[in-house]
Formats: sequence, C-alpha cells, structure tokens
Amino acid sequence: MSDAVEAEPLPSGAFYTEDHVVDQEADEINAAEQIQLDPTSPEFDDFFEINRVVNWIKENKYQRVAFQLPDNLLSFAFPLARRCEKESGSKIYILADTSYRSCCIDAVAAEHANCDSLVHFGEACMSTPTTVIPVLYVFGKLNVDFEDFALQLKKEIKEEDVTEIVLLYEPGYDAISSQLEDAIHEILPSSTTFSSCHLAKPDSTMTSLGRELPTTMNETTPATLIFIGNSQSALLPIWLLTHIQFNKVISYFPQTKAIETHEPKSLRSLRKRLFLIEKLRDSNVIGLVVGTLGVEGIKEAIERIRKLCKEANKKLYVLSIGKVNEPKLSNFATDIDAFILLSCPFGIILDSSDFFKPIVSLFEAEIALNPSKDWYASGGWSAQFEDFVQDEIGKLDKNAVDVSLISGRIRATQLDDHYGGGDGENANDKPILEYSAGNYFSNRTWKGLDNTYVEEDLSLNEGLKDLKLSKLIHFYLKPD
Repeated sequence: MSDAVEAEPLPSGAFYTEDHVVDQEADEINAAEQIQLDPTSPEFDDFFEINRVVNWIKENKYQRVAFQLPDNLLSFAFPLARRCEKESGSKIYILADTSYRSCCIDAVAAEHANCDSLVHFGEACMSTPTTVIPVLYVFGKLNVDFEDFALQLKKEIKEEDVTEIVLLYEPGYDAISSQLEDAIHEILPSSTTFSSCHLAKPDSTMTSLGRELPTTMNETTPATLIFIGNSQSALLPIWLLTHIQFNKVISYFPQTKAIETHEPKSLRSLRKRLFLIEKLRDSNVIGLVVGTLGVEGIKEAIERIRKLCKEANKKLYVLSIGKVNEPKLSNFATDIDAFILLSCPFGIILDSSDFFKPIVSLFEAEIALNPSKDWYASGGWSAQFEDFVQDEIGKLDKNAVDVSLISGRIRATQLDDHYGGGDGENANDKPILEYSAGNYFSNRTWKGLDNTYVEEDLSLNEGLKDLKLSKLIHFYLKPD
C-alpha cells in the first residue's frame, strides 16, 4: 500500500510505567522457565491434547476456530495452530491478546474473525460464558514429581494437627488428580478425612469457583488445605476468602518443587474489606469499571448496580477501559470517589493500595448500597456475582441517621441541591438529571496513561485551576 505510513517502534514506556515493564518482563521470564516444550516432541502433543482438539473440530465440522492462549503459551501458538489446521482442515485464528483477562472466554475477539468455535488453552476461571459459541477447554497437562511431592509433604504434615484435609489444584493438574490423591492417601493417617475439589462438570450442583464441593467438606470445621500450583495463583487467595474454615495451607509448586506452609489470615482480610465498604458508602460519585464481557449475567449485574446507586442517591458512571491498571484509573481520580470492579472471580483486586481511589468487588458494593443486606466479615464473602445478582433490593429509609465509621460524620440521605433550591415544603424535591459518562468526560483533558499528577496554573480559565494534567503520549511517524 503506497499510502501507508510507517510508524517507528514505540518505547514500552509510552504505554507502561517503568514498574509495569519490569513486572511484565519478570512474569514472562518466569513463565518461560516453567513450561519448556519441543514442538516436535510427543510431550508437545500430549500437553496441548492435539488429538482431542482436532477430533472435536472435525466431529462438529467447525470451519473457523479461534485459539485463545495466555501470554506464557503464546510462543507455542504458531506450531500448535499449524498442526491443528493441517490435521483438521479448518481455519485457525490465534487470539494473541485478550480484551480483559486471559482466564475468561474472549468471544468478542473471536467474533471479529467470524469464528464458529473457540478453544481455550491454559488456566481458566471456569465462569459460565455469556455467548453461545462452542468452547473447548484445554488446561495443559502439567507433571508432578510424585516422589519429591510425597517426601516433602510428609515432613509438613503432623498427625496431631490433621483432622480434615482438602485437596485443591490448578486446572493444569486435573489429568493427574487421581495420582495426587493416591500420593496423599499414603501419607495421611486413617483417621483423617480427605476430599478433593475437582473441576466442576456441567451437571454439578454444589460448586464454588469452578470446583465441585465435596459433600464431606464442612464450612465450620477447621481444616488443612493442600494446594498444588503456583502459590501466587489468583485462585488460592480467592478460595481462602470464600472458604474461611482453612487454618493451614500447604502449597506445593511442582515446577520448582517448592513447598510452603502458612496460616491464612482470612478473617483479618475480610475485616479489611469492611473498610472499603465504608469508603463506598461515603462516596458520592461511583465508577463501575467493566472488567469482563465474557461472564454470564454481566448485563444483569450492570443494571443491578444502576438500581443500587439510584436507591442510595449515588451518581454512577460506567467505564470500559480494557485491562485495569493504576494509570488508567488515575485519569478519573479527581472525578470519582470510589470504583466498583465488575469482573470474573480471578479479576478481583484484593489489594488496591497502589490505586488513588478504593476499588471494591460487586459483593462489597452489594453490602454497601443494598439496605436489606448486612455482613460482618464472619464468612459468606463471594467472588461470584451470580450468587446474589437476583436478590431483593431494599428501600432506603430517608429518615434514618447514618454515621460514617471513617469520618464520624452523618451521611446525607437526601440528594444534595447542586443546582440551587428554594425554601418551603418542596425544598427537598430536587431535580434528578440523567448523566452521560461519554458526554461528561468528553469535555475533560485527556491525561494519558501516566499516573503522575502535575499541578499547573491555568490563568486563562479560573474554572480549570484545579485540573491536573499528566504527560501526553507522542506518536512519531515517518514521512512518506
């Protein structure tokens, strides 16, 4: 194309702060060390279950298939797609970058290529997808040195402390789950109750975070959790907050053969969530950040937050910014008091200390804004909004006195008169205006992706004195 303009490569700092680049590079290095496969080896075929994928495509006569891979598996995308395309006779499209998190089904990206099916590789949140596009999950067959695992586990388990043990593992170890159970059985005393949380099946009834809950697991009885996988996995902290009965966690990472034992502080972490709930109650302007589009019930959840904010007299803006990070949200820090993140369970931000404004999950928003809900951080926390999205929304008692536990001030239960008002019996009948986030923010100066605030005196316009501007991203193009 003669009219095309060739662009010089942009430095990574144009889109990431220095810390983000370092973190991303470290993640890529660690991932490369964990999974090393030769595309010509039988282990490659077994890891990606190529025969299963090809048979699934051929049996259902799919013609355009999307392959969704996480970042740590993208290096194998070309040989994988070439093999499957050759053996199935169908067209394969690689989703090299997902709109939100790689654990969620990215049906939107698949639709851009008019794909009629999708194969999801790697770790998955197991959330029910919103779309009807057929999906095949391939978790990858990870291996375990069972001799080393049994030897190290035996040192960590003391008979007098073990009454009930529950096994939890990352999806990549599902193919060898029965072998893991046998290895643990040989170590445990016969008096110990042992159960496993297997990946949920379509007909499963009692499930949590995509896992089947064993019938023997008691939510009130202290237990020990054996976790197989990376201790930094998003699954582990979410699981411990959802199921607070575990007072000891033994985590074994097969790739590094490292074992860790610690006592989770689940109740303490849940109490910290109470602070975020109070911050949301104190907020007047709330931003609902859409962190996924691939989870079933997303539209119902957005509509529910609208109703909750209307009932609580909060102004709400709905934002869709792709993958959430500090620089993006800092653009709205001067306008929004708190954020609600609508995401899959793995996308919940448990530590928002690096952000300028607090970020809560949908569960905390439900407790803060729904007058009919009470929660005292003693369990019952949920990362799955489908658990409560159909619950009743209570009515706010406008005559009740509500005191902030953070500031000690009385919260206003009536709408503030931002537009002036008169006296008399109709003084509290304030006009409710319909706000459009697109129209409102279109008048704001774009601050870019840098979270560095710079104060500038804009003497030409007194109304813009408090506006904070950050650096702009400059794109340098080569001339024709």
